[in-house]
Amino acid sequence: MYERQELYDKAREYYEQAYACMIEVFAETDKRTLSVMSDLALCYDIQEEKDKAIEMYLKCYELHKNEYGVNNQLTISVYYNLGCLYYDQQKYDLAMPIMTDCYERRVIALGKNHISSLDIMHAIASLYGEIGNEGKAYDMFVERVEIYRQFYGSDSKTTLYEIEDLVKWLFIKRKCFNKLKDMLLIHGNVVIDCMVKMIKIL
Repeated sequence: MYERQELYDKAREYYEQAYACMIEVFAETDKRTLSVMSDLALCYDIQEEKDKAIEMYLKCYELHKNEYGVNNQLTISVYYNLGCLYYDQQKYDLAMPIMTDCYERRVIALGKNHISSLDIMHAIASLYGEIGNEGKAYDMFVERVEIYRQFYGSDSKTTLYEIEDLVKWLFIKRKCFNKLKDMLLIHGNVVIDCMVKMIKIL
């Protein structure tokens, strides 16, 4: 509730008290304790206390991994949050192996077309763009669009949103107009409509 109201100071105070209580009442590896640890790490992250957030994410991840295994979905979620923190800090050399590892484990457990896998795929594609590997980024974005198209259908709002997201990325980069031509051949008017919207904004 506090987080929804963006009262992060209150949320942090609550989670710190809850964490201290959980350690006394339950084992540190209890899922309830680990859930509070993860939420507390997120509070530190949001409040820009990155060192505390990293320390808490790492501790939570190690406990999750040792108690429930590396392929446990909560273990992966905690590890992925750590990768996102490194991404936000532009520590791409630290973020990439974590995100790649999380993606591979998500795909094994849930499949490529699961929303959790697709979310991590988007983050990795964006990360490739940030480090200058725009070809790899484009390939991953296109693969996402194709997965959405196969799963939801070519005319679904979800698929159209993904196409628009890719067009925005290509348009903003401005180095990828040849790729826009490729998309025009595949998706036609959808791409044109997206480009018209962005031209109006600019």
